[in-house]
Amino acid sequence: MEKNREFYGKLKAGYDILYGNEVFTEDGDLSGGLYTGISGGLILANNVFFELSFQQYRGKKSYDYDDGYIHDEIIEEITLSHVTLSLGIQIK
Repeated sequence: MEKNREFYGKLKAGYDILYGNEVFTEDGDLSGGLYTGISGGLILANNVFFELSFQQYRGKKSYDYDDGYIHDEIIEEITLSHVTLSLGIQIK
């Protein structure tokens, strides 16, 4: 490994706040959940970096169901996942 390159890795975890517009919620209520992620990258000597990350956000969507005969609260689990490739400049 050359002196002007530095590799790194990160593990991430926390709580996410899930929200969306009326098209996404469809008159339901959204709540957050566990956030997890992993990433790794390379920092070059001139502080330019490349990073690849995978992240998942979990939450719930709840709404009332009423067809005149049955009244119930429906809860759906939501998982949003994405992969990101970033290029940037690190400021120290």
